[in-house]
Amino acid sequence: MKIEVGIDVIEIERFKKAKEKYKERFLNRIFTEREIRNLPSEKKDLYLCINFSFKEAVWKSLPENLQKRYYFKDIEIGWKDKKPYLLQKPENMDFSLSFSVSGNYVITVSLAFVLK
Repeated sequence: MKIEVGIDVIEIERFKKAKEKYKERFLNRIFTEREIRNLPSEKKDLYLCINFSFKEAVWKSLPENLQKRYYFKDIEIGWKDKKPYLLQKPENMDFSLSFSVSGNYVITVSLAFVLK
């Protein structure tokens, strides 16, 4: 088994400004309907920001040959009991996702376990 790591840091206010500027066009380009529908009901903007950061972290943790085949909408983040998980995973891979909110920043980490 091989472990790949992806880390992302995003400024919450910067994300909110992009969302306000581009509105639905921005959301529809980045997120699937299922992702938006399954966000925790409180603090939706914060969870959108966290999901965005997770997409970056997950993409960074993919092996290089898979990075070329995955885009934002191919990486779907789900939530259960306020814990993130991937809705769909590449074959022969498992993921562990973690995040922290510190001040005006979201930090996400993706550990990709490449099973062979």
